[in-house]
This record gives sequence, C-alpha cells and structure tokens, in this order.
Amino acid sequence: MLENQQSSFDQNSYNASYVDIRTLSGDEVSLPDVSWLTSATFHRQGPDLILESPSGERIFLIGYFDSASPMDLVGLGGANIPAHIVNVLSGSRTPGQFAQAVDTNSVEPIGQIETVEGGVFAVRVDGTRVSLKQGDPIFQGDTLETGEDGIIGVTFADESTLSLGQDGRMVIDEMVYDPGEEDGSASMFILQGAMSFVSGSIAKSNPDAMSINTPIATIGIRGTSILISSKPPIDGEPPQVAVAMLPEVGADGQEFVGEAIITTQGGSQVISGDFQGTTISDPAKPPSPPQTVSVNEIGRVFGNALSANPNKDSVPDGLRKAVEKVVEQKKAEEKQIEAEAKADQAKEQAEEKQAEAEAKSVEVAAAEAEAAALAEQAAEAQSAEEQTALEATASEAAAAAEALAAEQVALEQQAQEAEVLLQSVEAEVQQAEQEVQQAQSEAQDAVGSYADAVGDSSLASDTNLTGSNTPTTTGPTNEPKSGDDPTQETPAGDNGEGEPTGGQSTGEDPTGEPGGEEPIPTGEPTGEPLTSTVPPPQSTNTTTEPATNLASTLPPPPSGTTSTTTGTGSTTSATTGTGGDDPRNDPVQTQPDPVPPTVGVVTNVAAFNEDTSTTFYLSDVQGQTNGMVTHIGGHPVSAGVGFTGANDTGDTLDFNGS
Repeated sequence: MLENQQSSFDQNSYNASYVDIRTLSGDEVSLPDVSWLTSATFHRQGPDLILESPSGERIFLIGYFDSASPMDLVGLGGANIPAHIVNVLSGSRTPGQFAQAVDTNSVEPIGQIETVEGGVFAVRVDGTRVSLKQGDPIFQGDTLETGEDGIIGVTFADESTLSLGQDGRMVIDEMVYDPGEEDGSASMFILQGAMSFVSGSIAKSNPDAMSINTPIATIGIRGTSILISSKPPIDGEPPQVAVAMLPEVGADGQEFVGEAIITTQGGSQVISGDFQGTTISDPAKPPSPPQTVSVNEIGRVFGNALSANPNKDSVPDGLRKAVEKVVEQKKAEEKQIEAEAKADQAKEQAEEKQAEAEAKSVEVAAAEAEAAALAEQAAEAQSAEEQTALEATASEAAAAAEALAAEQVALEQQAQEAEVLLQSVEAEVQQAEQEVQQAQSEAQDAVGSYADAVGDSSLASDTNLTGSNTPTTTGPTNEPKSGDDPTQETPAGDNGEGEPTGGQSTGEDPTGEPGGEEPIPTGEPTGEPLTSTVPPPQSTNTTTEPATNLASTLPPPPSGTTSTTTGTGSTTSATTGTGGDDPRNDPVQTQPDPVPPTVGVVTNVAAFNEDTSTTFYLSDVQGQTNGMVTHIGGHPVSAGVGFTGANDTGDTLDFNGS
C-alpha cells in the first residue's frame, strides 16, 4: 500500500526559517545550527525545498530547484548532504508522478528484502512510502528507513548483502550490474544508523566501483566485510562515522580480509586487517589511524545489523556466536532498565496511594469528631427546637464522615493493590537482574573463547571506537594491569589514535625527575597541584572505590587563585589573599591542646581547599583510607600530622565532600 509522503505548505502558516537561494552563490547552503539534517523530511513544493525536522521545525529554501546547479546542504559539524541526494530525498516534482507514469512492476529491481524486523520502509523515487516485508523488491533510488525497532537485510543483484539497524536511513544511489560480465558499479549514501555490508561481484572484480558515502566521509569497498556507523550531531556533539573491518569466510572455507579506504576532505586512511577500525568526527581532518575494535563493541553497536545480514554466515562461526551473545546481553540489560523504570513508577504510585489513604484517615477522624461533638451538643440542648436543629446537623456530619470513611476504604484498597503490583514488578526486576548476570557470563565466555582461539586478547577488551559502547548496566571489569592508570581507558603511550603521548615509564617520578627519594609534601600551596609518588592506601572494603588523587587530574591553578574541587567533582576558581589570610600564617595561631595517642597520619596531598588550607588523604594504622580532610582538631592539616581516634577526646576531622 503506497502512501503519499508529499505535503503542501502555506509559507505564511508556519513559524519557520527562510533562506532565499536566489541570493546565494557557491555550491553549498550552510546551515551550521541544524543538527537534524540527516533525519529531516525533504518536501519539494514547486521550485522550493522545505526541510522539516522530526519535531516540526521547518526551513524553507526558496528557489532551491530553480538553480541550474542545485547546492549541497551542510549542517552542524560539516555534515554534508550532496545535491543529488537532496533531489532523491525530496521526490519527484509531482507527488505520485513516477507511480502514475510507470508501472513499478515493469521496473527492474536491483535487490530483494531477505530479513525484516519491526518497522521498515522504502521511500520510492516519486516520494511515496511503502512498508516493506520479506521478499519485496528494492529499486535504484530507494531510500530505506528503519524505525526504533526496525532492522532490514537486503541481497543485491551482484550477491552483495547489506543490513541496516534501528533508526537508520540510507539511499540506494546507484546499482548497475552486468551478470554476464560480472561487472558494474554501485554507490550508497547512509545518512544515519549502523550497517553491515558484505561485498559481492562488483567490489571483488573492480576495486574502485563500490563506494558507501556518509555526510562526512566516503568509504571505498575493495572486496570485504565491513561495518559502518553514521551518527548525526547529538547534544552538541559533532557527527561521527566509524568504520570497522571483519574477517570473512570465503567459498573455500578459508578466512580472508579485504580492504577499505576511508576518505575525508582532510585525507585518507586504509584499513585492511582483522578488526581494524577508524573514526571520523571532523570532515576537515583525516580519519584516525587504525585501531582494534573489540568483539564487545561490535556486538553492542553493530550486533543487530550483523545478525540481519543475509550473508551472516560469511562471518567466522566463533565470532558470530560471540556477537550473538553480546546482543543477548544488551537486550537483557535493556529489559532490566525497563523493569527498573516500571518498578520506580509502581513504587511512586504505591507511596502516593498510601499517602492519600493516610490523609483521608485524618479527614475521617476529624469528621467523626465533629459529628460526635454535634451529637453531644444536641443532647445538651436547652430547647426541643435547638435539639432538633443540632441533631439534623449532627446527622449530616455523621453521613459526611461515613462517606469519607468509604473513600478511605477505597484508597486503602488501591494502596494495597499498588503494593501488590510493586512487589510483582520488583520480582520482575530481580528476574531481569538474574538474566543479565547469566547473559553477561555467557557473553564473556563466548568472547573470551573466540579471543583465545584467534590468539588476540585485545578482542575481549572494551573499546569505544564509535563512542557508543557504554554498557547499560554495571558488570565486572578487568583489573588494571600493573602500571596502568585505572581512570584511563587508553593504554599508556597512546592517545587512542595511535600517536604517542609521552607516557611515563616505571621508576620515574611523576614530576619528571629520575626515580629516587620522593619529595615530601609540605602542605603549603605552591601554585601547582602537589602529587605523591606513593598512591593513597587502598581500602580493604571491596564495596567502595579507592580514593582518587584529584591533584593528578586537575590543572595547576593560576597565580593568586585556588582550584576548588566540589563534592560533585567540578572545579571553580576564586581569588585568594596573601599572608595573614591563611590561618597557618597567622602570628597568633596557637598549637592545639595535647591530644590522645595518634592512630593515623596524613599520607599525601590531594587538592587545594577553597579557604587555602590543603586537602589530604588520611590513613589509619591499619592502612585504610579514611577520606579527604581539611582540618584536624580545628586546625588546617599538613603532611605528617597525626590524628586520633573518633571519640570524645579525639580530633574533629573536617571532611571536604567525602
């Protein structure tokens, strides 16, 4: 069933933006604040182009189609939609023109839908939109769209296969293939979404004949299995394209890897190894150097698309099974999140009903007391007339109290039902948590087994090439290797783009001097954050995170200021005084009274406190970290100062947000 997607707009009917193309020169229209270009609906109205965002915002490009050479559209972050793609997305000049002029059954299809899940659509070249099902044909110029639950898999005439995951959108720009010569050319444009592509005869016979374009990069396919993620600008972040290579099983059962060349305005990058990936977030810069993409990230970002690819058997069996397990884990985590949200809602409703029932109980008590008082007054009335009136009033009050009591009973019943529902939903949460643990264990085993089988332990790590690999629930993590900074995901000496970062070697002082005696912190601000070569003692309580040396993560405060770390980890600056402003420099400062025996000592400086005293980590005699303290016994602390037990005669420890 075809739907007409075209609409007519009265330019005076909408609060919209207008750009008069007739007054512009050049080959592109710059829309630097538009983040929704890749998800826009493109309407052609006479000579004008109307862009409509998913939220209803509209931009009128006056006279766009009158130009002899239509312009590219460039949105936020340099995301570029070429003019010929704009023409395809906007449909024919007359809605339904193609369908009326040519029977679609007489047009030669270039591919066929093999797998479908959820909402999947094709927008034909005439602008009409059709819901797709398995077995439906695909034509040159079709725009494929998937909803938030949609996945599609396509086989093309040259036996190449493609799959597109949720919230995806791409244009089948060109597909020309001569099966007799096994030659042709193909081009596609992916606006957004995650896709899996396994090349066919075209890419294998002519390495320059197959390309997949994105708003910020072009990928040349040279006989390979490849994954592509195209993310539009979101929440102020620039657009991002990530490309990753997969090993492919050939007809002879042997694994091989093809090649892809990724090109931007700033340069090119070739990837040609197993699990090599590159990323682009600025079209003016070259793609990043190749880096490894883990099986975990492949599963989380591309797993659904990979599983829908009609040629998924070209993926090595162990890898395919590991990816499937990661997808199952992700789905279990999403199910847990839904259950937790449902439980929060049920808890809120139960508390609300209980509060209403309790409030109604108070009303009932007050009404019953009022009715009783009126009845007592009626009994003590001096005249029959007064007694009758008071009895009538008391009767009305008693009836009102009974009505309130009935409402109370109803509310208590609702509160009980809400509590039962809450208990049921909490059971669902517990079940979901167990399923996540099971799925997580199975995924870790499958990924680890594959990594062991191919002899590459890095495939079992957590990479973040796409910027999307954030587990939805917290699970076990690998312990950091010796010398690693547990707060950093990038290996020492590497900035994540294959470039050296000048990381320190073992045995060197963090200040840059050769290893030797560590400097003794004085506790006095020097204008630079102080660090210690000895990390804070680790807590023996395994349920809490070890304290972090904030000075190692904060830049040096400017002269005359102090860098203040708040309880939320944010940093502010404030101008400080000199000399007597610091209580440690006050000539009338006296030493504290004698204190009980010391049970701990300041170990190292963590950060500067806003009142110019210094924040320190403290360790007790068992070596446990007690937190960050600014004052001991009412006085600013310094390195080496001891503190006593927490009792009536011990020191008062003033903590700084810990």
